[in-house]
Amino acid sequence: MRAVLTIALLGASALGQNETFSKRFEFASRLRSLESAWIAHTQAEVRTQAVRIVERAGTAYFAGDVTGAMDLLDEARGLLVPRRMRWAQCLTITPARRLVDVDDRTLLLKLEQVYPCNDWRSFCLLGEAIDDNAQFGPIELKRLLGQAPEEGEFHETLDLFDGDFEWYMPPLHISIVERRDERLAAVKAAIEAASAKGPKLEVGTAEMLSGLLNSLASGSTEAHEYPGARLLDEAEQVVAAAAKGERWYGPQRDGEYWLALPVGDASVRARVFVPQGLSREKPAPLVLALHGRAFDEDTWFDGYGCGQSVELCRRRGWLLAAPRCDGNEDAAKLDAIAKALGEAYPIDSKRVLLVGHSRGGGSVLKALTQAPEHFRAAATIGAALAPDESKPLAKLPLFLAAGDHDFAREGVEAMHAALIAAGSTTATFKLCPNTEHWLAVTDALPDAFAWFDAQLK
Repeated sequence: MRAVLTIALLGASALGQNETFSKRFEFASRLRSLESAWIAHTQAEVRTQAVRIVERAGTAYFAGDVTGAMDLLDEARGLLVPRRMRWAQCLTITPARRLVDVDDRTLLLKLEQVYPCNDWRSFCLLGEAIDDNAQFGPIELKRLLGQAPEEGEFHETLDLFDGDFEWYMPPLHISIVERRDERLAAVKAAIEAASAKGPKLEVGTAEMLSGLLNSLASGSTEAHEYPGARLLDEAEQVVAAAAKGERWYGPQRDGEYWLALPVGDASVRARVFVPQGLSREKPAPLVLALHGRAFDEDTWFDGYGCGQSVELCRRRGWLLAAPRCDGNEDAAKLDAIAKALGEAYPIDSKRVLLVGHSRGGGSVLKALTQAPEHFRAAATIGAALAPDESKPLAKLPLFLAAGDHDFAREGVEAMHAALIAAGSTTATFKLCPNTEHWLAVTDALPDAFAWFDAQLK
Protein backbone atom coordinates (compact mmCIF):
# COMPACT_ATOMS: atom_id res chain seq x y z
CA MET A 1 0.00 0.00 0.00
CA ARG A 2 1.04 3.66 -0.27
CA ALA A 3 0.39 6.03 2.58
CA VAL A 4 0.97 9.76 2.43
CA LEU A 5 2.41 10.51 5.84
CA THR A 6 2.87 13.88 7.45
CA ILE A 7 6.01 14.73 9.44
CA ALA A 8 6.94 17.97 11.06
CA LEU A 9 10.73 17.85 11.06
CA LEU A 10 12.56 19.91 13.64
CA GLY A 11 15.23 20.82 11.07
CA ALA A 12 18.23 19.13 9.49
CA SER A 13 20.34 19.53 12.62
CA ALA A 14 18.04 17.18 14.49
CA LEU A 15 18.56 14.35 12.03
CA GLY A 16 21.18 11.62 12.24
CA GLN A 17 22.64 12.60 15.58
CA ASN A 18 22.72 8.96 16.67
CA GLU A 19 22.80 6.66 13.66
CA THR A 20 20.55 3.63 14.19
CA PHE A 21 20.36 2.71 10.52
CA SER A 22 22.71 0.16 8.98
CA LYS A 23 25.11 1.64 6.44
CA ARG A 24 25.36 -1.82 4.86
CA PHE A 25 21.59 -1.90 4.38
CA GLU A 26 21.38 1.64 3.03
CA PHE A 27 24.29 1.15 0.61
CA ALA A 28 22.88 -2.12 -0.73
CA SER A 29 19.40 -0.59 -1.02
CA ARG A 30 20.70 2.36 -3.03
CA LEU A 31 22.74 0.19 -5.35
CA ARG A 32 19.72 -2.07 -5.98
CA SER A 33 17.56 0.98 -6.74
CA LEU A 34 20.20 2.26 -9.14
CA GLU A 35 20.33 -1.11 -10.92
CA SER A 36 16.55 -1.15 -11.32
CA ALA A 37 16.60 2.35 -12.81
CA TRP A 38 19.57 1.43 -15.00
CA ILE A 39 17.78 -1.58 -16.47
CA ALA A 40 14.59 0.42 -17.11
CA HIS A 41 16.31 3.41 -18.74
CA THR A 42 17.59 2.89 -22.28
CA GLN A 43 18.65 6.38 -23.38
CA ALA A 44 22.39 6.10 -24.06
CA GLU A 45 23.25 9.74 -23.35
CA VAL A 46 21.67 9.69 -19.91
CA ARG A 47 23.23 6.31 -19.13
CA THR A 48 26.64 7.74 -20.01
CA GLN A 49 26.17 10.61 -17.57
CA ALA A 50 24.99 8.21 -14.87
CA VAL A 51 27.85 5.74 -15.27
CA ARG A 52 30.42 8.50 -14.78
CA ILE A 53 28.82 9.31 -11.44
CA VAL A 54 28.74 5.62 -10.47
CA GLU A 55 32.48 5.49 -11.20
CA ARG A 56 32.99 8.22 -8.62
CA ALA A 57 30.75 6.32 -6.19
CA GLY A 58 32.98 3.26 -6.54
CA THR A 59 36.08 5.35 -5.92
CA ALA A 60 34.50 6.83 -2.80
CA TYR A 61 33.38 3.42 -1.51
CA PHE A 62 36.77 1.75 -1.88
CA ALA A 63 38.38 4.78 -0.22
CA GLY A 64 36.15 4.14 2.81
CA ASP A 65 33.68 6.97 2.19
CA VAL A 66 30.45 4.94 2.28
CA THR A 67 28.15 7.91 2.86
CA GLY A 68 29.74 9.76 -0.04
CA ALA A 69 29.26 6.70 -2.23
CA MET A 70 25.57 6.53 -1.30
CA ASP A 71 25.13 10.22 -2.14
CA LEU A 72 26.65 9.64 -5.58
CA LEU A 73 24.58 6.50 -6.22
CA ASP A 74 21.45 8.51 -5.50
CA GLU A 75 22.67 11.28 -7.80
CA ALA A 76 23.18 8.76 -10.63
CA ARG A 77 19.79 7.23 -10.00
CA GLY A 78 18.20 10.68 -10.11
CA LEU A 79 19.27 10.98 -13.74
CA LEU A 80 17.55 7.71 -14.63
CA VAL A 81 14.15 8.01 -12.92
CA PRO A 82 11.22 10.06 -14.28
CA ARG A 83 11.46 13.69 -13.26
CA ARG A 84 7.90 13.69 -11.93
CA MET A 85 8.95 11.33 -9.15
CA ARG A 86 10.42 13.13 -6.15
CA TRP A 87 12.58 10.97 -3.88
CA ALA A 88 13.53 11.82 -0.31
CA GLN A 89 16.77 10.04 -1.06
CA CYS A 90 19.04 11.37 1.68
CA LEU A 91 16.60 10.26 4.41
CA THR A 92 15.76 6.84 5.80
CA ILE A 93 13.10 5.57 8.18
CA THR A 94 14.34 2.84 10.50
CA PRO A 95 11.94 0.69 12.55
CA ALA A 96 12.94 -0.28 16.08
CA ARG A 97 12.42 -3.91 15.01
CA ARG A 98 11.71 -5.64 11.72
CA LEU A 99 10.16 -8.78 13.19
CA VAL A 100 7.02 -7.69 15.04
CA ASP A 101 4.53 -9.59 17.20
CA VAL A 102 0.94 -9.56 15.94
CA ASP A 103 -0.18 -8.40 19.38
CA ASP A 104 2.08 -5.35 19.30
CA ARG A 105 -0.07 -2.27 18.93
CA THR A 106 2.66 0.24 18.07
CA LEU A 107 6.04 0.50 16.38
CA LEU A 108 8.73 3.08 17.07
CA LEU A 109 10.30 4.60 13.94
CA LYS A 110 13.23 6.95 13.45
CA LEU A 111 13.88 9.39 10.61
CA GLU A 112 17.57 9.98 9.86
CA GLN A 113 19.91 11.48 7.31
CA VAL A 114 21.92 8.83 5.50
CA TYR A 115 24.23 11.55 4.21
CA PRO A 116 24.15 15.32 4.76
CA CYS A 117 21.52 17.26 2.85
CA ASN A 118 20.74 20.90 3.48
CA ASP A 119 17.87 21.60 1.09
CA TRP A 120 15.06 19.95 3.06
CA ARG A 121 11.98 21.88 3.99
CA SER A 122 9.35 20.98 6.61
CA PHE A 123 7.77 17.57 6.17
CA CYS A 124 5.01 15.73 7.97
CA LEU A 125 4.53 12.05 8.88
CA LEU A 126 1.18 10.89 10.24
CA GLY A 127 0.90 14.15 12.16
CA GLU A 128 2.94 12.65 15.02
CA ALA A 129 5.22 14.82 17.13
CA ILE A 130 8.91 13.88 17.09
CA ASP A 131 11.69 14.51 19.54
CA ASP A 132 15.09 16.14 19.00
CA ASN A 133 16.46 12.85 17.63
CA ALA A 134 13.79 12.73 14.90
CA GLN A 135 12.15 9.82 16.67
CA PHE A 136 8.44 9.58 16.12
CA GLY A 137 5.75 7.31 17.37
CA PRO A 138 5.07 4.91 18.73
CA ILE A 139 2.96 4.62 15.56
CA GLU A 140 -0.11 2.46 15.73
CA LEU A 141 0.49 -0.58 13.53
CA LYS A 142 -3.09 -0.50 12.28
CA ARG A 143 -2.55 3.06 11.14
CA LEU A 144 0.82 2.27 9.58
CA LEU A 145 -0.42 -0.82 7.71
CA GLY A 146 -3.88 0.45 6.91
CA GLN A 147 -5.34 -2.68 8.52
CA ALA A 148 -5.23 -4.69 11.73
CA PRO A 149 -1.87 -6.49 12.12
CA GLU A 150 -1.83 -10.09 10.90
CA GLU A 151 0.91 -12.63 10.26
CA GLY A 152 2.88 -12.09 7.07
CA GLU A 153 5.24 -9.78 5.20
CA PHE A 154 4.34 -6.12 4.68
CA HIS A 155 5.96 -3.53 2.41
CA GLU A 156 4.73 -0.06 3.28
CA THR A 157 5.65 2.97 1.20
CA LEU A 158 5.87 6.01 3.45
CA ASP A 159 5.59 9.17 1.40
CA LEU A 160 6.64 12.45 2.98
CA PHE A 161 4.46 15.50 2.33
CA ASP A 162 5.77 19.06 2.43
CA GLY A 163 2.48 20.86 1.83
CA ASP A 164 2.93 20.97 -1.93
CA PHE A 165 4.48 17.69 -3.10
CA GLU A 166 4.76 14.04 -2.11
CA TRP A 167 8.32 12.75 -1.67
CA TYR A 168 8.72 9.00 -2.09
CA MET A 169 10.63 6.91 0.42
CA PRO A 170 11.88 3.34 -0.17
CA PRO A 171 9.32 0.74 1.04
CA LEU A 172 9.52 -0.16 4.72
CA HIS A 173 9.53 -3.96 5.13
CA ILE A 174 8.06 -5.42 8.32
CA SER A 175 7.47 -9.08 9.19
CA ILE A 176 4.62 -9.85 11.60
CA VAL A 177 4.24 -13.17 13.43
CA GLU A 178 2.16 -14.63 16.21
CA ARG A 179 3.73 -15.37 19.61
CA ARG A 180 7.10 -14.06 18.46
CA ASP A 181 9.13 -14.26 21.66
CA GLU A 182 7.64 -17.59 22.72
CA ARG A 183 8.41 -19.17 19.35
CA LEU A 184 11.93 -17.75 19.15
CA ALA A 185 12.72 -19.17 22.59
CA ALA A 186 11.23 -22.54 21.61
CA VAL A 187 13.37 -22.73 18.46
CA LYS A 188 16.51 -21.96 20.44
CA ALA A 189 15.73 -24.66 23.00
CA ALA A 190 14.84 -27.18 20.27
CA ILE A 191 18.19 -26.60 18.54
CA GLU A 192 20.06 -27.58 21.67
CA ALA A 193 17.99 -30.74 21.98
CA ALA A 194 18.41 -31.67 18.30
CA SER A 195 22.14 -31.01 18.03
CA ALA A 196 23.11 -34.50 19.19
CA LYS A 197 21.48 -36.51 16.39
CA GLY A 198 20.24 -33.98 13.82
CA PRO A 199 21.89 -33.64 10.39
CA LYS A 200 24.59 -30.95 10.44
CA LEU A 201 22.97 -28.96 7.65
CA GLU A 202 19.60 -28.75 9.39
CA VAL A 203 21.00 -28.06 12.86
CA GLY A 204 23.46 -25.45 11.62
CA THR A 205 20.86 -23.74 9.46
CA ALA A 206 18.30 -23.66 12.27
CA GLU A 207 20.94 -22.08 14.50
CA MET A 208 21.80 -19.49 11.84
CA LEU A 209 18.12 -18.68 11.25
CA SER A 210 17.57 -18.35 14.99
CA GLY A 211 20.32 -15.75 15.22
CA LEU A 212 19.00 -13.87 12.20
CA LEU A 213 15.43 -13.85 13.52
CA ASN A 214 16.51 -12.60 16.94
CA SER A 215 18.41 -9.83 15.18
CA LEU A 216 15.31 -8.84 13.22
CA ALA A 217 13.27 -8.87 16.44
CA SER A 218 15.56 -6.34 18.07
CA GLY A 219 16.49 -4.16 15.08
CA SER A 220 18.83 -5.37 12.35
CA THR A 221 22.28 -4.51 11.04
CA GLU A 222 21.89 -6.87 8.06
CA ALA A 223 22.39 -5.52 4.55
CA HIS A 224 19.15 -6.93 3.14
CA GLU A 225 15.48 -7.43 3.91
CA TYR A 226 14.44 -10.89 5.07
CA PRO A 227 11.04 -12.62 5.08
CA GLY A 228 11.01 -13.01 8.85
CA ALA A 229 7.55 -14.60 9.09
CA ARG A 230 8.44 -17.25 6.55
CA LEU A 231 11.86 -17.91 8.08
CA LEU A 232 10.45 -18.39 11.58
CA ASP A 233 8.00 -20.96 10.28
CA GLU A 234 10.82 -22.63 8.34
CA ALA A 235 13.14 -22.70 11.35
CA GLU A 236 10.45 -24.47 13.39
CA GLN A 237 9.98 -27.12 10.71
CA VAL A 238 13.72 -27.59 10.20
CA VAL A 239 14.48 -28.09 13.88
CA ALA A 240 11.51 -30.45 14.28
CA ALA A 241 12.91 -32.62 11.46
CA ALA A 242 16.42 -32.43 12.92
CA ALA A 243 15.12 -33.61 16.31
CA LYS A 244 14.01 -36.82 14.55
CA GLY A 245 17.36 -37.16 12.79
CA GLU A 246 15.70 -36.32 9.47
CA ARG A 247 16.58 -33.98 6.64
CA TRP A 248 14.29 -31.07 5.79
CA TYR A 249 16.19 -29.54 2.89
CA GLY A 250 16.21 -31.47 -0.35
CA PRO A 251 14.99 -31.61 -3.97
CA GLN A 252 11.37 -32.00 -2.86
CA ARG A 253 11.37 -28.32 -1.83
CA ASP A 254 12.17 -25.82 -4.57
CA GLY A 255 12.65 -22.10 -4.11
CA GLU A 256 15.17 -19.90 -2.30
CA TYR A 257 16.79 -20.78 1.02
CA TRP A 258 19.35 -19.41 3.43
CA LEU A 259 21.61 -22.27 4.55
CA ALA A 260 24.53 -22.86 6.88
CA LEU A 261 26.58 -25.36 4.90
CA PRO A 262 28.80 -27.65 7.00
CA VAL A 263 32.37 -27.25 5.75
CA GLY A 264 34.92 -28.98 7.95
CA ASP A 265 34.46 -27.92 11.55
CA ALA A 266 32.75 -24.67 10.58
CA SER A 267 29.80 -23.60 8.45
CA VAL A 268 29.47 -21.30 5.48
CA ARG A 269 26.40 -19.11 5.18
CA ALA A 270 24.93 -19.35 1.68
CA ARG A 271 21.80 -18.40 -0.20
CA VAL A 272 20.58 -21.11 -2.55
CA PHE A 273 18.10 -21.36 -5.39
CA VAL A 274 16.59 -24.83 -5.95
CA PRO A 275 14.74 -25.29 -9.28
CA GLN A 276 11.62 -27.35 -9.75
CA GLY A 277 11.76 -30.94 -10.92
CA LEU A 278 15.01 -32.07 -9.31
CA SER A 279 15.43 -35.78 -8.61
CA ARG A 280 18.23 -38.15 -7.74
CA GLU A 281 17.76 -39.73 -11.16
CA LYS A 282 18.31 -36.38 -12.88
CA PRO A 283 21.09 -34.39 -11.19
CA ALA A 284 21.43 -30.76 -12.24
CA PRO A 285 24.37 -28.43 -12.91
CA LEU A 286 25.44 -26.24 -10.00
CA VAL A 287 26.49 -22.60 -10.33
CA LEU A 288 28.67 -21.38 -7.48
CA ALA A 289 28.54 -17.57 -7.42
CA LEU A 290 31.19 -15.57 -5.53
CA HIS A 291 30.49 -11.93 -4.70
CA GLY A 292 32.79 -8.93 -4.60
CA ARG A 293 34.22 -7.20 -1.53
CA ALA A 294 31.46 -4.60 -1.29
CA PHE A 295 28.72 -7.23 -1.21
CA ASP A 296 27.50 -10.51 0.28
CA GLU A 297 25.74 -13.71 -0.77
CA ASP A 298 22.32 -12.02 -0.98
CA THR A 299 23.59 -9.69 -3.70
CA TRP A 300 23.34 -12.50 -6.28
CA PHE A 301 19.61 -12.72 -5.44
CA ASP A 302 18.64 -9.13 -4.66
CA GLY A 303 21.26 -7.19 -6.64
CA TYR A 304 23.57 -7.83 -9.59
CA GLY A 305 20.91 -6.91 -12.11
CA CYS A 306 17.98 -7.34 -9.71
CA GLY A 307 18.85 -10.99 -9.13
CA GLN A 308 18.95 -11.94 -12.80
CA SER A 309 21.26 -14.91 -12.12
CA VAL A 310 18.34 -16.58 -10.30
CA GLU A 311 16.10 -16.22 -13.34
CA LEU A 312 18.88 -17.42 -15.63
CA CYS A 313 19.22 -20.57 -13.50
CA ARG A 314 15.46 -21.02 -13.21
CA ARG A 315 15.08 -21.15 -17.00
CA ARG A 316 17.74 -23.85 -17.23
CA GLY A 317 16.78 -25.92 -14.20
CA TRP A 318 20.16 -25.30 -12.56
CA LEU A 319 20.97 -24.90 -8.88
CA LEU A 320 22.49 -21.60 -7.79
CA ALA A 321 24.49 -21.27 -4.58
CA ALA A 322 26.06 -18.02 -3.40
CA PRO A 323 28.29 -18.49 -0.34
CA ARG A 324 29.35 -15.63 1.90
CA CYS A 325 32.93 -14.86 0.84
CA ASP A 326 35.88 -13.40 2.70
CA GLY A 327 38.42 -13.47 -0.12
CA ASN A 328 40.08 -16.66 1.11
CA GLU A 329 38.07 -19.04 -1.06
CA ASP A 330 40.20 -21.63 -2.82
CA ALA A 331 39.61 -24.87 -4.70
CA ALA A 332 39.41 -26.96 -1.54
CA LYS A 333 36.79 -24.71 0.05
CA LEU A 334 34.68 -24.43 -3.09
CA ASP A 335 34.84 -28.18 -3.57
CA ALA A 336 33.75 -28.68 0.06
CA ILE A 337 30.82 -26.28 -0.46
CA ALA A 338 29.73 -28.20 -3.57
CA LYS A 339 29.96 -31.51 -1.69
CA ALA A 340 27.96 -30.13 1.26
CA LEU A 341 25.22 -29.07 -1.16
CA GLY A 342 25.43 -32.48 -2.84
CA GLU A 343 24.50 -34.16 0.44
CA ALA A 344 21.07 -32.54 0.20
CA TYR A 345 20.55 -31.91 -3.52
CA PRO A 346 21.13 -33.99 -6.68
CA ILE A 347 24.11 -32.17 -8.20
CA ASP A 348 26.00 -33.30 -11.27
CA SER A 349 29.56 -33.14 -9.96
CA LYS A 350 30.89 -33.02 -13.52
CA ARG A 351 28.94 -29.84 -14.27
CA VAL A 352 29.97 -27.43 -11.51
CA LEU A 353 30.23 -23.92 -12.91
CA LEU A 354 31.88 -20.92 -11.26
CA VAL A 355 30.97 -17.25 -11.64
CA GLY A 356 32.62 -14.45 -9.71
CA HIS A 357 32.67 -10.67 -9.56
CA SER A 358 35.63 -8.54 -8.53
CA ARG A 359 37.31 -10.15 -5.49
CA GLY A 360 35.04 -13.16 -5.93
CA GLY A 361 36.26 -13.45 -9.52
CA GLY A 362 39.82 -13.44 -8.24
CA SER A 363 38.96 -16.36 -5.95
CA VAL A 364 37.42 -18.21 -8.92
CA LEU A 365 40.62 -17.81 -10.95
CA LYS A 366 42.76 -18.89 -8.01
CA ALA A 367 40.65 -22.02 -7.55
CA LEU A 368 41.05 -22.88 -11.22
CA THR A 369 44.82 -22.75 -10.99
CA GLN A 370 44.71 -25.13 -8.01
CA ALA A 371 42.22 -27.78 -9.15
CA PRO A 372 40.87 -27.19 -12.67
CA GLU A 373 39.50 -30.72 -12.83
CA HIS A 374 36.86 -29.90 -10.19
CA PHE A 375 35.07 -27.30 -12.32
CA ARG A 376 33.53 -27.50 -15.79
CA ALA A 377 33.86 -23.80 -16.71
CA ALA A 378 34.20 -20.38 -15.11
CA ALA A 379 33.12 -16.81 -15.79
CA THR A 380 34.56 -13.75 -14.09
CA ILE A 381 33.57 -10.08 -14.23
CA GLY A 382 35.98 -7.32 -13.26
CA ALA A 383 38.70 -9.75 -12.14
CA ALA A 384 42.04 -10.92 -13.52
CA LEU A 385 45.30 -12.65 -12.76
CA ALA A 386 48.64 -11.19 -13.79
CA PRO A 387 49.64 -12.28 -17.32
CA ASP A 388 52.39 -14.63 -16.06
CA GLU A 389 49.98 -16.27 -13.60
CA SER A 390 47.38 -16.70 -16.35
CA LYS A 391 49.33 -19.04 -18.61
CA PRO A 392 48.44 -22.28 -16.73
CA LEU A 393 44.77 -21.54 -17.51
CA ALA A 394 45.30 -21.41 -21.28
CA LYS A 395 43.59 -24.75 -21.90
CA LEU A 396 40.58 -24.08 -19.66
CA PRO A 397 37.21 -22.64 -20.72
CA LEU A 398 37.14 -19.09 -19.37
CA PHE A 399 34.69 -16.22 -19.87
CA LEU A 400 36.23 -12.87 -18.91
CA ALA A 401 34.27 -9.61 -18.80
CA ALA A 402 34.80 -6.01 -17.75
CA GLY A 403 33.07 -2.67 -18.17
CA ASP A 404 34.57 -0.16 -20.56
CA HIS A 405 34.84 2.28 -17.61
CA ASP A 406 35.86 -0.50 -15.20
CA PHE A 407 39.04 0.09 -13.19
CA ALA A 408 39.73 -3.65 -13.69
CA ARG A 409 39.44 -3.44 -17.49
CA GLU A 410 43.16 -3.09 -18.20
CA GLY A 411 44.02 -6.14 -16.11
CA VAL A 412 41.25 -8.26 -17.66
CA GLU A 413 42.31 -7.34 -21.18
CA ALA A 414 45.96 -8.11 -20.36
CA MET A 415 44.99 -11.50 -18.96
CA HIS A 416 42.93 -12.35 -22.04
CA ALA A 417 45.83 -11.33 -24.32
CA ALA A 418 48.20 -13.53 -22.29
CA LEU A 419 45.85 -16.50 -22.61
CA ILE A 420 45.59 -16.06 -26.39
CA ALA A 421 49.37 -15.72 -26.66
CA ALA A 422 49.70 -18.97 -24.70
CA GLY A 423 47.57 -20.75 -27.30
CA SER A 424 44.13 -20.59 -25.68
CA THR A 425 41.21 -21.29 -27.98
CA THR A 426 38.65 -21.36 -25.16
CA ALA A 427 39.10 -17.95 -23.50
CA THR A 428 36.34 -15.47 -24.32
CA PHE A 429 36.41 -11.76 -23.52
CA LYS A 430 33.41 -9.43 -23.35
CA LEU A 431 33.71 -5.68 -23.01
CA CYS A 432 30.46 -4.30 -21.57
CA PRO A 433 29.89 -0.89 -23.16
CA ASN A 434 28.96 2.13 -21.07
CA THR A 435 29.36 0.36 -17.71
CA GLU A 436 31.82 0.46 -14.82
CA HIS A 437 32.91 -2.10 -12.22
CA TRP A 438 29.48 -2.67 -10.61
CA LEU A 439 27.04 -2.21 -13.47
CA ALA A 440 29.15 -4.45 -15.73
CA VAL A 441 27.72 -7.46 -13.87
CA THR A 442 24.20 -6.60 -15.01
CA ASP A 443 25.27 -6.49 -18.65
CA ALA A 444 27.66 -9.46 -18.58
CA LEU A 445 25.59 -12.16 -16.84
CA PRO A 446 23.23 -13.06 -19.74
CA ASP A 447 26.23 -13.58 -22.04
CA ALA A 448 28.09 -15.52 -19.36
CA PHE A 449 25.18 -17.96 -18.95
CA ALA A 450 24.77 -18.34 -22.71
CA TRP A 451 28.49 -19.18 -22.81
CA PHE A 452 27.92 -21.73 -20.01
CA ASP A 453 25.26 -23.36 -22.19
CA ALA A 454 27.83 -23.89 -24.93
CA GLN A 455 30.33 -25.44 -22.50
CA LEU A 456 27.80 -28.01 -21.29
CA LYS A 457 26.92 -29.32 -24.75
